[in-house]
Amino acid sequence: MELFDINIQRMEKALDLRSQNQRLIASNLANLDTAGFKARRLDFAASMEQAMAGQEHPAVIELSTEPGISLDGNNVSLDGELSQMGRNKTMYQLTAQILADKFRQIATVFDKTQ
Repeated sequence: MELFDINIQRMEKALDLRSQNQRLIASNLANLDTAGFKARRLDFAASMEQAMAGQEHPAVIELSTEPGISLDGNNVSLDGELSQMGRNKTMYQLTAQILADKFRQIATVFDKTQ
């Protein structure tokens, strides 16, 4: 049995993707008033598959059909982005907590063997 199993690798990739997603959401928010800007989303499931296959570029999609496109063509919704940011933050924190618990379990096993 490997010390750092595939689940730890998955959680590491998930944390990386959640960080990238937070930056993407922040970019959407930064362009709230940019004419013609189209909000983008990270396809988390597809990005995880790619990351586990060794591909480093996350799957990002442009939301060209997002409801609420303004007259200038911008489709960024402040409420929508803040909601996405909160959800992403929660998922990051949950993943980090699970990973921390896993490391505590490993430390406990080592402490008992010494």
